[in-house]
Amino acid sequence: MIGSGCYVSGDSSSTFTKLSTSMINKDNTGEIQTTNTHPMAKKHTIPLLYHKPCSSCESIIIHLELDCLEEIHMRCLQAKLIKNPITELFLELYLQCNGATLSDRFLEKLASLSEKHGFVIAVHEALSGGRCEICDRNFINQSCL
Repeated sequence: MIGSGCYVSGDSSSTFTKLSTSMINKDNTGEIQTTNTHPMAKKHTIPLLYHKPCSSCESIIIHLELDCLEEIHMRCLQAKLIKNPITELFLELYLQCNGATLSDRFLEKLASLSEKHGFVIAVHEALSGGRCEICDRNFINQSCL
């Protein structure tokens, strides 16, 4: 699985670029790509509620986070039923295209889902120039290069 809005690249192969769902507009603003998405990206992308923190929007954000978690749970169940379980989730803590982030509350619930369904989470943070220190369950606790 790949989180919505993630910039997936690594070399010049078409496989990596076909998995990205982030885009930079002509005016250098970024957004999550929802049209003209490659079929491979559509198949592997899952909803993650990236947002800019907003105290007046908190109740809406909580509701949407639960919707995202339910979708991930259902996809994991479906994959298990067809004997092709989901084993990995690739995500960014901050989207390179616009700086939106995931809440700590969401990440904790996502960690519980990863434990329940047996998938590992790979955190990519190269574009933020920072280090990740997430010490919970299946999250990777290391410098993300």
